[in-house]
Amino acid sequence: QGATGAQGAKGDTGAQGAQGGQGATGAQGAKGDTGAQGAQGGQGATGAQGAKGDTGAQGAQGATGTQGAKGDTGAQGAQGATGAQGSTGAKGDTGTQGAKGDTGTQGSQGATGAQGPTGAKGDTGTQGAKGDTGTQGSQGSTGPQGPKGDAGVAEVYRSVAAQGAAVIPNTGSSVTLTTVNLSAGTYLINAKMWLSNTQTSKTHYVKCSLVAQDTSAAVVDSDSTTVTVVSAVSASIPGATALPFVIANSFPTAITVTLNCQRLDSNTGSTTAFDIKLTAAQVQTIVTM
Repeated sequence: QGATGAQGAKGDTGAQGAQGGQGATGAQGAKGDTGAQGAQGGQGATGAQGAKGDTGAQGAQGATGTQGAKGDTGAQGAQGATGAQGSTGAKGDTGTQGAKGDTGTQGSQGATGAQGPTGAKGDTGTQGAKGDTGTQGSQGSTGPQGPKGDAGVAEVYRSVAAQGAAVIPNTGSSVTLTTVNLSAGTYLINAKMWLSNTQTSKTHYVKCSLVAQDTSAAVVDSDSTTVTVVSAVSASIPGATALPFVIANSFPTAITVTLNCQRLDSNTGSTTAFDIKLTAAQVQTIVTM
């Protein structure tokens, strides 16, 4: 017999063959060489449960396990008896300001307090905005008849001279342009005219007066003015100046009102007066301011 060959690869487990009948026991043969490893047999049936063995010795303590999940809160226990009053502890530090609490509900209105003393006068407030215009009120009843008012203008006396009827010479003589005679009374007297200078190279200087004289020829009121009548621009455009006059007064006697003018220079040419008008309105009262 040759040397034992190398262990072959493990073959697949064959199917379990049927068990044959038992033959007669043969004579004991010589011990043969160890054969090759046979194929592993199939799993045998489980044997019966053996008797319980003796308790083994105490093993070493195992490592602490991980913290388990928190258990459910237990039921509320019965309230314990109140303990004895402890001694007062030292005052603790002031805590931080807490958050502002919610506004409480409106309390009921308290009773009216007693009248306090009068306070000092406060400063004047600023001007408020103008209010809206109110609605139109109903028309009031007609008032009683008022007293009779003063009389208005009673009469107006008027004098109008012819156009260009008055010439004022350069001799210095006074020229009466118009005259009005008035009875005693209160008057508003007005006069107006305009003066013309046809000289193209000479200026005229004229003084004119509105004069009121009484029956003795005494001057009782007057209004005077002195003007410069410039030279003419051309033969068809004369130099011109307008003059107004006014007297307002009460006269106890009859008066004569005249409008007079005189030249103050001797330059060439005469001065002509145009649109000469004098009016005297008799009024009730003149108020001096």
